[in-house]
Amino acid sequence: MGLRDRIARVIATSDVEKSPRLPAGSVAMTESEMRNQAEALTMRQTYGNSVALPRAPFSATVPFGPGLPITPGAINPLQDNGRPQPRRYEYQVAQNINVTETRLVPFKTLRAAADSIDILRRCIEVTKNKLNGLDWDIVLGNDASEKIVAESGGDHVRAMARAREKYTEEITRVREFWESPDKANGLIWNDWLNIALEDILVIDAWAVYPQPTVGGDLYGFQILDGSTIKPLIDDRGMRPMPPNAAFQQILYGFPRSEFSATDEDPKADGEFTSDQLAYMVRNRRSISVYGYSPVERALPLADIYLRRQQWLRAEYTDGVLPELMFTTDEDWGNNPDLLRAYENILNDDLAGQTEQRKRARLLPKGLTPVVNDGYGEKFKDTLDDYLITSICGHFGVQPAEIGFAPKGGLGGKGFEEGRAETAEAIGVAPLASWISKMVSNLCYTYLAMPRELEFRLMTSKRMDNESAARKADIEIKGAGKTINERRSELGLPLLDTPQADMPMLVTGSDIFLFSPQGIINAKEVTSAPTLEGPNATPTTPTTPNTSNEQPEEISPEEASEVEEEVDAETRAEVKSFMKWVAKGKRARLFEFKSLDPIVGEALNRCAFDGDLDTAKALAKAYLT
Repeated sequence: MGLRDRIARVIATSDVEKSPRLPAGSVAMTESEMRNQAEALTMRQTYGNSVALPRAPFSATVPFGPGLPITPGAINPLQDNGRPQPRRYEYQVAQNINVTETRLVPFKTLRAAADSIDILRRCIEVTKNKLNGLDWDIVLGNDASEKIVAESGGDHVRAMARAREKYTEEITRVREFWESPDKANGLIWNDWLNIALEDILVIDAWAVYPQPTVGGDLYGFQILDGSTIKPLIDDRGMRPMPPNAAFQQILYGFPRSEFSATDEDPKADGEFTSDQLAYMVRNRRSISVYGYSPVERALPLADIYLRRQQWLRAEYTDGVLPELMFTTDEDWGNNPDLLRAYENILNDDLAGQTEQRKRARLLPKGLTPVVNDGYGEKFKDTLDDYLITSICGHFGVQPAEIGFAPKGGLGGKGFEEGRAETAEAIGVAPLASWISKMVSNLCYTYLAMPRELEFRLMTSKRMDNESAARKADIEIKGAGKTINERRSELGLPLLDTPQADMPMLVTGSDIFLFSPQGIINAKEVTSAPTLEGPNATPTTPTTPNTSNEQPEEISPEEASEVEEEVDAETRAEVKSFMKWVAKGKRARLFEFKSLDPIVGEALNRCAFDGDLDTAKALAKAYLT
């Protein structure tokens, strides 16, 4: 009897306990259950198979039909439903292992083009100067006031005021950091931004390393060469989640260090390690982990522009085609020296003789001039204008900003301001907004800045003070904004009077206040309306009358005479406007002194736009 038979006999003739001491929480499984579990696990890890979705009926049975779709062959792990998650794109096999640059246009080529092609470098420098000329600040986000209103109640204006008081210390702390974001290299904000813009505009790879202190706090943001950073991908072509390796720095043909991506969870704000890296790409695409910079987009046109410059240079140094040639019936005896002698006679006779070249000349028989008509076409600037405009368009820069003045157009201040606004709308504003969001994310993750705050580059507002003041006056008098809302925009302290928080409508000589009790005519009320509830403010004047002086009383007769005098002056002014506008469309505005500014601006706008009938109708309606 063998050993196996003896073991079987013992098991058959004795009581054997199965798993006498099972750990707490463990579950005993039968053989069939274990087999099913193993098959399910094997099925989940099997590639090439997947559970197909239902097919549309009759796809394969109708005549000339589309056919039954092929069942997908999974190349990624299967989910519980038997189907895999999709890949982001068809990446290269072993892409993480290949340390050789596989981009269509290598980073070194983009760097060289940006440095050697003058028009690209000028566009880059103009964009840098524009961004460096913008003011920046740490401001309250758009949703900060809504959050405070939801938590403690109140109106929007006073919620913003409370928020500014609440986050004053945080704003100061973050602002002081960004005044010198890279202390180790002694870089102030403008220096740091210049380095960042170089990588954004040239290679579209902005790599920021958070340098920690010995205690683990943030010491500064160091910008690395984005061309040395290789983004890694997971099995689906996505960025690996922390704490997995997401980036490697390739130096001298081999990975020298690797980093994980930043944790975007708000709960992890302010918590980071020295193994993290912020890798930002502006122009992202689903077909690549790399960006698509303005230099790379403009490179084909820049190549033509460069070759155009080389051709022009060669025309002045190596050109062989003269402007005028002669054909002749003579063969000159096949003697090139004789041919050269005749050429010298013709050329020497007219060389430097401007007056002689303007006179008629008789040519020997059989000598016919041939003028190269297309020679001058090659030097026309039509192609140059197209190349310059197209290249500048990739950077959002106007040709005039890099030194190429337009040859046509209306000209004037308004025309130039329109071109400047267009350049800002398509170039500076979107780039400034993106950089502001990226820097805000850095502040949240590494500086633990409250989410109610944000970093913002202030784009310039091309509006003169007079127009801005007129617009603000119309908004306040038209009940568009309250006085305190306007003062909040200007950064001025709020007024502690209830009327300053009420919308105000000015119509002629009447002023209406929109209060919680309804619309109130400010000329008819004898006391100031009050606010009720949590927004109530003191009704006592902020500067009391300490001298106890009584205002001078005006009799009803005197008040009536003043009103009649003002009304007569206004009517005379409107009549003068009607005579002035009757002469036709005017190139200047009529200067009103007594008429209400809102009415006067409406009349002037109609007259300036050439709508004379509307201007006359408004003036007549005002007089009646």
